[in-house]
Amino acid sequence: MKVVDMFGCGLPVCAVHFDCLSELVVHEHNGLVFQDSAELSRQCHRLLHQFPRQTTDLQRLARGVKDFQSVRWQDNWDDCARPIFLQAQRSPYRWMMVLALLTACVACLVSLCWR
Repeated sequence: MKVVDMFGCGLPVCAVHFDCLSELVVHEHNGLVFQDSAELSRQCHRLLHQFPRQTTDLQRLARGVKDFQSVRWQDNWDDCARPIFLQAQRSPYRWMMVLALLTACVACLVSLCWR
């Protein structure tokens, strides 16, 4: 949730890599992704070593955050989830598939929250 909080403030992030991070952070577009402390250190140095005189990378990443902010929840729902539910309405089997998918998504979110 911290990534979403930072994006909500218009701030790009440096985030540690995990499997579904790319759903939020697009490396070199709205933030930077690192694997270890050495890589994070290099990223921080790159972004801040000439601050405030030179902020080109920070400004570019902030524009990427604005792109992220421009996609609203309702638009994302209409584009991604709504068609699945509309198709599932026509077939009980599809409803079972949708429920299985939702269950898997919830399980993934719960496992991420309990790390």
